[in-house]
Amino acid sequence: MHRRTGRTDLSSGAAAPPSSAAEARSRIRRLLSSRLGRSDDDLCKDVRVTDILLVTSELCSNALAHGGGIAAFRARFEEGGLALDVADHSFRLPVTRAESSPHLAPGGYGWRLIHRLAGRASVTLCSDGKVVSVWMPLRRPPAESLEASA
Repeated sequence: MHRRTGRTDLSSGAAAPPSSAAEARSRIRRLLSSRLGRSDDDLCKDVRVTDILLVTSELCSNALAHGGGIAAFRARFEEGGLALDVADHSFRLPVTRAESSPHLAPGGYGWRLIHRLAGRASVTLCSDGKVVSVWMPLRRPPAESLEASA
C-alpha cells in the first residue's frame, strides 16, 4: 500500500536518524530490551526479535543505498507489536524482483522479505521523499495445527 502526504516529519523530539543499519539495530535492541525487561543475550534467542532486527537492517540499508540516506527513523510500541518508520529522500517505490527473472543481479528481494516478516508494510510518498512503515508483532502467532485426515 502506498499513499501521498505532505513533508516527512517523524521527529517529535527524537534523536538524529541512525547513520548505519548497525546503529539502527542497536537502537531497536535497546528499545526492546528496556520494554521487555530482557537482556541482550536473551533477546538474541527470540526469533521475532531476530526478524525485527532483519527488517530494520533491510529498511535502513535500502534508505542508505537507494534513498539518499536515512532522513528520519522512528520506532514505537503499538497494538502488541513494534511499529517502525524509516524515511528517505527518494520518491522511488520499493521494487520486487520477479521470481522468474533471468537476471542474477543482486537486489530486489528485500521488499518481499519485509512483507514476509512484517505484519503490515506500507509506503507513504511525501513532498521530500518517502516513509516506509512496518508493524511487527512481538509474539509469534500460534503454529497452525496440522490435522491428519483419515
